[in-house]
Amino acid sequence: MLPEQFKLRKITQRKDSSSYRRLSRSALALFSQRDLNSVTIKDIAESAGLNTALIYYYFDNKEHLFESCIEDAIEGSLKTYEKLKAQHVSDPVNLIEDWFVANLKTAGSLRKLLKIIIYSAGSEIRFRSIERLTRKFYRIETEILASSIEQGIAQGIFKKVDPHEMATFVSVHLDGLIIGSLVRSKFKTAQEMDGLREKLFDFLSYEE
Repeated sequence: MLPEQFKLRKITQRKDSSSYRRLSRSALALFSQRDLNSVTIKDIAESAGLNTALIYYYFDNKEHLFESCIEDAIEGSLKTYEKLKAQHVSDPVNLIEDWFVANLKTAGSLRKLLKIIIYSAGSEIRFRSIERLTRKFYRIETEILASSIEQGIAQGIFKKVDPHEMATFVSVHLDGLIIGSLVRSKFKTAQEMDGLREKLFDFLSYEE
């Protein structure tokens, strides 16, 4: 048997390949449009423009691909959040500004993720890794906002509030905006997200 470090290296190398990324993106798009049972391996291969047999090089089965494409999307968003934290070590206002910009840029992917997460939450099939990554995603998302608000309070530029409660409030409303963009015609995501940002700063008594 291969040592664990070699297995991990092999998985990483496969994830870095263009074919893997095409399959993952195509699967995410299809699973966000239809439920797990109605999407076939052939559908995913055709959407990615690849041979069906190649799917089994990267994935054990359709359920494995379903799980992996969601993990990839969530991990991509987490990397974005980690970069934001590194860029704005002591600037809470710009971190919050860029947090909203990052969420707007990834709104398309977030729409797909939310649709699939909602589906999988009500499914009889439980995907523990997806549940774990979803919790991690929301935890880091709210931690960035909460720490920014806390830092702004300490610097005297925000009024005193409960940072975690405020961050959770914004996170929940952000989900609402993404859902709104799915069900409402002519929904202006950028405008609504900008409005949420302004309301947050107003509540924190921060004048831009």
